[in-house]
Order: sequence, then structure tokens, then C-alpha cells
Amino acid sequence: MIEIKIRKNEAERRVTLEIRGHAAPEGTSAVCAAVSSQIYGYAAVISTEPRHRLKAAHVDVKNGTGTVETVSEDAKGYRKILAYLAPVEAAFTKLAEGYPEAVSLTVT
Repeated sequence: MIEIKIRKNEAERRVTLEIRGHAAPEGTSAVCAAVSSQIYGYAAVISTEPRHRLKAAHVDVKNGTGTVETVSEDAKGYRKILAYLAPVEAAFTKLAEGYPEAVSLTVT
């Protein structure tokens, strides 16, 4: 089971994306690969945006974990973070709906 947690904190202008799960042998899990590509893509895109301060980013998919935490300097930047997150959240939603035995998604 892959657990995905997305936490949005408007007051702190912070978004945290966490992935926890048991890694499958390399190349054997399409669901794991889909989740991994989304979190790597989100981390790469968000870190190139100059209006955002990337407070912490740790992605270690081989161990079945990944965390990307972003904090914006201002409200406009926070809205951009949410815009970058939207397609990632949509992809995770579809994975959770299509593979409920493999993916759990919580958004707060």
C-alpha cells in the first residue's frame, strides 16, 4: 500500500507532499512508478520557481518514501504552488480510484 498525504496550510503558505509505502522490486510496479514520477516531477518543477522558497526536499523512492515541503514567501507564490500541485493531485486521485488496494490518498 502506498500512502499519499497532501497537506495545504494557507496561513503558513506551506504545502507538504508525503509518500510512504513499501517499494516493489525495481521495474515491477507500474503504480509505484507512476507515484514516483509524479513526486519527482513536482519537486523538480517547484524548485525552479524563483518566487518559492523550497524549504526542504527529500525524495528517496527506493526506500518507499518521499517528502517535498514548499513554503512561499507570499500569497501569490502560494497560489502558484497550488497550481503546480493541481495536476499531481489529480493524478494521485485517479491512481487511488483506479487502484484502491494499492494507493491511499489523504488531502487536508
